[in-house]
Amino acid sequence: MNIVILYGKVVSQIDFKFIYNRYNKKNTYTSIAQCEVMLENNSIITIYGYDDVADFMYRKLNKNVNILIEGAIGNNMMIKVEFVLND
Repeated sequence: MNIVILYGKVVSQIDFKFIYNRYNKKNTYTSIAQCEVMLENNSIITIYGYDDVADFMYRKLNKNVNILIEGAIGNNMMIKVEFVLND
């Protein structure tokens, strides 16, 4: 697992969805939140978080808010957020 720490600004609305699959009992996640973040070098990345992190992202993050992210590089070069702080 690779750990990344990033600082940037939220540039899109938070997309919050519920996950439910009654046939797949392995999937323990119930919600996901996703948004785009512009880093200091003006590159835009997509971040996502599950459950408690998704809830925090949906409730506390807005467009044009600076955030500090700790996470890991996931599929398609998206960042899976493990911990996030906002201003």
